[in-house]
Amino acid sequence: MNLHRPVLVEEVLKYLITNEDGVYIDCTAGTGGHLQVILEKLSSKSMVIAIDGDSKSIDICRERLKERENVIFVNDNFDQLRKIAFQNGYTKVDGILFDLGLSTYLLENSGRGFTYKKDEPLDMRFNTKEKYRARSFINNAPLDELRTELKKYSEDRYATRIARYIVQEREKQPIETTGQLVSVIEKAVPRKDIIKTLSRIFQAIRIHVNKELEKLSSALEQTLPLLKEGGRLVVISYHSLEDRIVKNFLKLESSDCICPPDFPICTCGHKARFKILTEKPVTPTVEEIQSNPNARSAKLRAAERINA
Repeated sequence: MNLHRPVLVEEVLKYLITNEDGVYIDCTAGTGGHLQVILEKLSSKSMVIAIDGDSKSIDICRERLKERENVIFVNDNFDQLRKIAFQNGYTKVDGILFDLGLSTYLLENSGRGFTYKKDEPLDMRFNTKEKYRARSFINNAPLDELRTELKKYSEDRYATRIARYIVQEREKQPIETTGQLVSVIEKAVPRKDIIKTLSRIFQAIRIHVNKELEKLSSALEQTLPLLKEGGRLVVISYHSLEDRIVKNFLKLESSDCICPPDFPICTCGHKARFKILTEKPVTPTVEEIQSNPNARSAKLRAAERINA
């Protein structure tokens, strides 16, 4: 089994860890890539809460790090971040990490149809406790919803055309597997554009099924009351829509006033709660991309909690 190779490791450690005896939350623990290097940097007095929505990934992570006594493993969605921290006895923490990339395990070993390169059931759930699956969306969503969601989350020029082809095909028979879906998309898209479009459309379906952007927005808001003064937030995103959410959240929460520009005086009373540490997103070096192609679209943003 190929375990996920973490990206921007040195940069994560640099921006995240301020207290080697502190409390940290890895919101996307996966099979333990970043978690392992974080633990190696921390002392035995520290504590890390490791969260992942996929039960098998968290089981692998637990087994991989079974000798570590300063980790709490939690199988849940990261939009439950604050509740998870409270339930484990922590109201304030020193750092919170999100790595929003899809893990190697989910792509290659889950059998849930996350990749167009394998013929698997159309599932795409991160958390198998959830009922809504990709095949429900593909086979039941009205054309308008299908078109809107695919276009919004893929930003692909062929999204509308693909939605129409899906509706035409599912009238003949249900689309139950990734192989069937790939065949439909191949009919709708010119050969020269097929690989990029397949990647984007599969990504869009996954984002829709898991409500990824809504959960990200909710989780980011929950970091504010959780982080102690001087605590750090680090987010690695791979998709322009994710990065936009993170960028706008940090811009808002690092501003003392959010009134419209034409207001003569401030009436909002808003105070900055973050200091941005990365003026521009940190990206992988050429060497890292060459050794780990999955890192190529990664963008890291970091901020420090102030006025807590």
